[in-house]
Amino acid sequence: MKEVVFVTSNQGKVRALARRIDQTKYNIVQKDIDIPEIQANNAVEIATFKAKYAYDQLKKPVIVQDSSFHVNALNGFPGPYIKFVNETLGPKGLLRLMQGVEDRSCFFELALVYADESGETHAFVNDAEPGRLAEEIYEGDSENAWSSLWKIYVPPHFNKTLAEFTSEELTAKETSDNDKSEFTQFVTWLKDR
Repeated sequence: MKEVVFVTSNQGKVRALARRIDQTKYNIVQKDIDIPEIQANNAVEIATFKAKYAYDQLKKPVIVQDSSFHVNALNGFPGPYIKFVNETLGPKGLLRLMQGVEDRSCFFELALVYADESGETHAFVNDAEPGRLAEEIYEGDSENAWSSLWKIYVPPHFNKTLAEFTSEELTAKETSDNDKSEFTQFVTWLKDR
């Protein structure tokens, strides 16, 4: 059985990979290490930096997943500054910025980067279509959420936030989005190696 070291503190991300990978062939090991948070133009650049940094620290193949969040009416803000915006404005503040704004389209850019045995990086990017910002924040909890932004993000073709999805609904959504997912792209690529 091969080991897949997933460098993250986020259990939701680990569960997302676990739902897709053949766990009879791969053992997912979650590792949480301190990685500097760089400022870059997109999620791929950030995830690539983090994967290289983690590889240098652990001296073994690793995967890192990072995301950016883009609101079209705000010219793509917050983009890769999602962590800072979450810590300062939060979802409620982001919704206040959007009060009275008709165009509520937005999207996540999700990037997974794998640093292989030699430290070479391979990037996989989710090409999901835009969803929209909810009018109000969902106040409940979600064991599957990766981010508090799930409380205000309504995926395309749905009428509720990601945070409102049950585990079964999330799995069904992931199945329908499967070919676009950065996790699925990675798992498919991994099978061919």
